[in-house]
Amino acid sequence: MKKYLILLFVLFILISCETKRNIELARVTTPAIKDVTDISQAFIFYMPNKKDSVELNKNNLISTTNWIVHVDKRLKLYQALPSIKLLQEKHSANSPHKNENAKNYFSAANANTKQLNFIDFTKVNYLTSIKDSSYLSIVFNAKNKVKFNTQTIVLDSLPTLLKLADTTTTKQKLIISFNDQINFQQYISDLEILLNTPLKNIEISEKQEIISTRKK
Repeated sequence: MKKYLILLFVLFILISCETKRNIELARVTTPAIKDVTDISQAFIFYMPNKKDSVELNKNNLISTTNWIVHVDKRLKLYQALPSIKLLQEKHSANSPHKNENAKNYFSAANANTKQLNFIDFTKVNYLTSIKDSSYLSIVFNAKNKVKFNTQTIVLDSLPTLLKLADTTTTKQKLIISFNDQINFQQYISDLEILLNTPLKNIEISEKQEIISTRKK
């Protein structure tokens, strides 16, 4: 990963001898996975002049490696997710050379260390609807509005409320949902809060609900 220069949290990529692109990476401020070896990389660019403002470059992927997916933080979830899900399906597809231990990671720029960090999304299952009232639920909406079960809260209070809910000795599962209008930066920031809240009795489901509020 060191051959790429992170300058002001922008990843500059030479796509060909004549074409340069840049990706504005999402930022994190707390430690995440720092080192991933045996990798190949995909790039999801923000391209305002393209259809849906998105372009996927997956030309250098090797199926047996860990995949690092660089996503431009300006993309909305509804723009980035089709490419993300395509990569998941491609990596998990059965093939004679499939590596069962290979994983998928999002990259992010750590604002403190100025280094790349990684978030594992190998087992995340993005769904458009999850109906299960027995689960705890968090809904991340646009403009940092959050609903925890039936209660609308401010984002900063979420770790405290989660820890309070975690004091029960009963094992509980948590479903997280995201408005598809939030951008990738907000998505990573919301995940960062959850990943850095220590929980003993609450398990975060691998299923993530993506709520569409766009007009068809």
